[in-house]
Amino acid sequence: GEYLDEESKSVKRISKPNDWSIWDRENKKWKVDNTLMNERKKELKDKLLQDLAEAKSNYLNQAISVDKNGKKYTFENNEKNRNRLSLKISLMWVLEQDKIEKVKAKNEKGLVEFIELGKTELKVLSKKIQDIIQVADIAEQMAVTGLERYNIEQLLELDVNDFFKN
Repeated sequence: GEYLDEESKSVKRISKPNDWSIWDRENKKWKVDNTLMNERKKELKDKLLQDLAEAKSNYLNQAISVDKNGKKYTFENNEKNRNRLSLKISLMWVLEQDKIEKVKAKNEKGLVEFIELGKTELKVLSKKIQDIIQVADIAEQMAVTGLERYNIEQLLELDVNDFFKN
């Protein structure tokens, strides 16, 4: 935006404050174009929703530590492994067993091992998984609600990963 200053006979330039403003020649200032602003806000929200889905997935798929006989293992908490574990637990209950013999985990060296987990250990692991899922769902809902309430400046500053930090 620029205009001729009659007093100093010079061209005055005013920086464009944002992408959704247009130059008003009569008043010699930038003014918000609501259509442009709403389009930009929609683009931002769509991008943030994509980022939110990725952040939630990363949070849901965090590794979980498992203690077995004084050794530390890591359960790779992804959808595939959660589904496998769920099926094994269901079968364990149907078959009236006290343990699952082959739960895939990584040892301290990062190598895959199949460990045996009893009911107590499975309960601890299942509780950790449940807590992660609940926190992820709540954080996602808070973020989605926030996206609807935030103005465009707040959306520009928003990092959806912040919703999933402990």
